[in-house]
Amino acid sequence: MTTLERMSCAAVSGMTAELITTPFAVLIVRMQIASDGAPRGFVTTLKDLIKKEGISVLYRGSVPAVLRTLLISGIGVGLYPTARRTICGSNTDPL
Repeated sequence: MTTLERMSCAAVSGMTAELITTPFAVLIVRMQIASDGAPRGFVTTLKDLIKKEGISVLYRGSVPAVLRTLLISGIGVGLYPTARRTICGSNTDPL
């Protein structure tokens, strides 16, 4: 696999994971900051949130998170083998 292919695969998989987990993170935060003080469940919070603010609220703020993941995953995972070969050469022993 070439470096570009590795970077692309890592970036796409990272962005996909971010888009799947973002709604859950939003719900968890909303459950934590509920102002009424009564314990609320996941489904109740989800229903209330969608009813009051619409379904798009679950992805509010996801663009910066996806861009961050694109850079971190793509560069970090994609370039790791190249950087390791440059630094360590053919040495495969852990440092």
